[in-house]
Amino acid sequence: MGTTFHTGPIATGVSSWVTFPVDRDVFSAYNKLSFDAYFSYGKIKGFAGFPILYTLTKKDSINVNGVKVPVDTLVGKIAAGDFTTYIAIRIGSIEPRVGIVFPLGYKTNTGVWLGSKNVVLKLGMGFSGDLNKKLRLRYGGELYYNYYIAGFPKIKDSQGKQGSWSIDPDVKVSTTWFKKTTLGIELLGGFKKLYPIWLKYKSFQGYELSYSIVPHIYASYDLSSRVYISGKCGFGPSFKRIVDSPSKHNDWNQSGNALNVSIGIGFYP
Repeated sequence: MGTTFHTGPIATGVSSWVTFPVDRDVFSAYNKLSFDAYFSYGKIKGFAGFPILYTLTKKDSINVNGVKVPVDTLVGKIAAGDFTTYIAIRIGSIEPRVGIVFPLGYKTNTGVWLGSKNVVLKLGMGFSGDLNKKLRLRYGGELYYNYYIAGFPKIKDSQGKQGSWSIDPDVKVSTTWFKKTTLGIELLGGFKKLYPIWLKYKSFQGYELSYSIVPHIYASYDLSSRVYISGKCGFGPSFKRIVDSPSKHNDWNQSGNALNVSIGIGFYP
């Protein structure tokens, strides 16, 4: 029997990633309606997905002609997010992947920042396997290196981020002790080195280092052999360090906390 092309799961869901800066009465909520599809042809795997974003930001100040003016206001924006796709090959318990991310379209006159604004190359892998078959324990996750390879000239500040990079690990441990139900814990992390244009001083290009650790709990339930629902919730801190001078290195400081909540449904055609 020859190799056949399979589609699935196809999934959609809503999620909200809310960041709370330290010592400020502000927040940024990235609310997402996602559409994702997975494909396979033998050992070759693929993925394509994009979200619709509604970003809500509470501000305590705005910039008026270069002057910071105190305010207490909410700013919202709906836009298409970043299209993401990758191709992979399954080799035992790991799945090497190469992919790309690019903006579908943004406006910058709203004061709301959405997505990377850059074309991003993704190199990484997925992994999964059994921890203990008797106890029905499994592990899984992803690890990506993301490199900002190009910016959109019409989008403010995107050119200045070229050369930026990040490493994003995602590790899960799950169990299927209960019929049709999967329960697990997930650790989402990230480390980023960003070259923003506002950190450039004459010949010196400053950069910003940041990392975050957000533990989650998650669950999924099989409604049938083809349809499942899933959800997760997590909370954790983020840290930042700014290097704005070749002779000065600022300390690491907690920049805020992040809350993530999501629920989704998927099916196999």
